Amino acid sequence: MKKEQIDVDNLFNIDSNLLDYEWINQPKLFFKYTEMLVEAEKKLDQAERKLKVIDAELDVAVRKNEKKITEAYIKNKIILDPKHKKQVKKVAARQVKVNLLKAIVQSLDQRKKALEKLVDLHGQQYFATPKTTERNQEFIDVIQNRAFISKDKKIKSL
Repeated sequence: MKKEQIDVDNLFNIDSNLLDYEWINQPKLFFKYTEMLVEAEKKLDQAERKLKVIDAELDVAVRKNEKKITEAYIKNKIILDPKHKKQVKKVAARQVKVNLLKAIVQSLDQRKKALEKLVDLHGQQYFATPKTTERNQEFIDVIQNRAFISKDKKIKSL
């Protein structure tokens, strides 16, 4: 899988006027980020295994070169070694990416639930706008303008 940057800025925005598009796109998003999570977990596992190999090699080298040493001394020599430090940083960075992707996948499940509820609301005409005749619309506009003017006067008097 190619290296992809994680961009979540617009991932969780839902356009309630395009619910059909949102539903079509949902499984694609879920699969994309689940696939990224699997790949990130694989890389984390590889980094952890490499850290164990580095630690084992360093352990052998310390034991080979020095006599009468304690386990604590060996452990400390390994921890202070630059190869060990570098690999620990890689493991930590990969763990952060795995954690982020897990959160995204969980959030995409929440997005699915939100889409379900929006469709329910749409089916109940929640987003419907009232329909009226032209004459009644003129009457409504007059009332709204009066209310606006009245509100505007109250604000000015404050």
